[in-house]
Amino acid sequence: MKVIDPTISSFESLIAGNRLYVDKTAYIYKLVTGPRMVLFSRPRRFGKSLTVSTLDALFRGKRELFAGLAIDSLPYDWKVYPVIHIDFGTCGASDASSLERWMNERLMKIGASYGFHENGDSPYYTRFEDTIDALAEKTQVVILIDEYDKVLSDNIFNPEVEKMRTVLSNFYQVIKSKNEEIRFAFITGVTKYAKLSVFSKMNNLSDISMDSDYALMCGYSQEELEGSFKEYIELGVKKAVMDRDDYLATLKCKYDGYRFAPDAETVYNPVSVGLFFSKGGRLFNDYWIDTGSMTLLMNIAKKVDFNLATDLDDPLAASDLGTFDILNLATNPTGSSLKSLLLQTGYLTIGRSEQYGQLLYLVFPNMEVQKGFCNGILSAYYTDGPRFTASGLLASGAFMEGDTCKAIGILKSIYSSIPSIIQTQDEGYYQSILYAMLLAMGADVRAEVSNAGGRIDAVLLYPRTVYVIEFKKDQDAQAGLDQIKARGYADQYTSNPQGRTIHLLGISFDSGLRNISDWKEEIIKPDGPPSDYQAACGNCIL
Repeated sequence: MKVIDPTISSFESLIAGNRLYVDKTAYIYKLVTGPRMVLFSRPRRFGKSLTVSTLDALFRGKRELFAGLAIDSLPYDWKVYPVIHIDFGTCGASDASSLERWMNERLMKIGASYGFHENGDSPYYTRFEDTIDALAEKTQVVILIDEYDKVLSDNIFNPEVEKMRTVLSNFYQVIKSKNEEIRFAFITGVTKYAKLSVFSKMNNLSDISMDSDYALMCGYSQEELEGSFKEYIELGVKKAVMDRDDYLATLKCKYDGYRFAPDAETVYNPVSVGLFFSKGGRLFNDYWIDTGSMTLLMNIAKKVDFNLATDLDDPLAASDLGTFDILNLATNPTGSSLKSLLLQTGYLTIGRSEQYGQLLYLVFPNMEVQKGFCNGILSAYYTDGPRFTASGLLASGAFMEGDTCKAIGILKSIYSSIPSIIQTQDEGYYQSILYAMLLAMGADVRAEVSNAGGRIDAVLLYPRTVYVIEFKKDQDAQAGLDQIKARGYADQYTSNPQGRTIHLLGISFDSGLRNISDWKEEIIKPDGPPSDYQAACGNCIL
């Protein structure tokens, strides 16, 4: 069994160190025999840097590293090219001047590595032009840019960010002007800035980020998982004492689900899979979600009053991604721009599409991301997070066991811990918080469920219990319960209860108290008449 090392993003280091490498070179071959100027976006830690490193080794002619891999048997010419490889992930600049200096220094080092030296007086864009000219005297040049967007994303609220964007725009203009001297240019990052901003002068750039031909180039397909990690899977099944099918199903639920083109197969998160197996293949922990900060995302979600329970029902136009500019989020955030950002950063993915891929319906890719994102939403609102959390509600088992009184008491405690300064008067706010808590628990909860009578606010499904919930604001909770019954919201569950107890639950929120003020419930046993649980329980205080 080859050693798995998720910390290595160098292709040469993986191969030379006899580390496990999932062969993606068939996609690399397709890449280098396709468009010459390419933009490719993927979420953080999803294999972009490894892709760039593989291209670097390929164009430097290190054929020995590719022995036995797919591209070794394909008709590639293995011609050697000079490579300009710049990784903006290592740039800590926070103003335009320091960004220019950093780029100048990087270009001088690249020139020196090829044996020519220049003084430090030239502007960065002139030095870039001169470097390309010098390297292209004998053959065309390859340009590889990694994490092109990081320096802007890191400075989204910095007053200098527009000047920094101009610096980068002038830099990329050089690539356009030197088109004939360039064999291949590959630019990668997380977010796709609008072509009218960073890439305004580079209209020959081909964006393959949502191209189905490259949808599996980063991440692992089901076939790659079961093939490349076969020995680790067999060992993990034994360690976890699980049936193999159950083990694979749990892996899929936890780490699979990313779809990068409307008609594409889903892929597994490579970092989560790598860390899972490198740590023994037994602990289904959260790995990728714990490697990055969600502060920016959560702040924007609060600004746009993002309703987790309803906003994902609305599709995102694929065309919006072509005009998306993350810097606008600092001054003019919208629900659509937030969803674009969540899609590109990997917190949401394509669930289904309509109109030939022009309308995208977004979903959480897997349980790891769903739990992490929802906990992030809740943490952004809590002041007493360590005490009242979704995990606390889960540990109580209240909803699962049908103890509504206990569940409502915990919910009241959670709502009371949220500062009034960030609470809104909107009913959807309370619905969204409850929905986030239930999703973070891993519960099977559906919001805005359509039936013949209308749209149900929420349905919560457990093996032994089903909750059909209607929210009201500044009304008697009985109005919610009456609506459930009058519109037949529970009919599809009561007609086929499958041995489950059905809870019809009306919940009322008081905008003055900013909390649950009343609740009414009717319970339908699978083998008996309805019972008014609220009348027996009263207004419980835990």
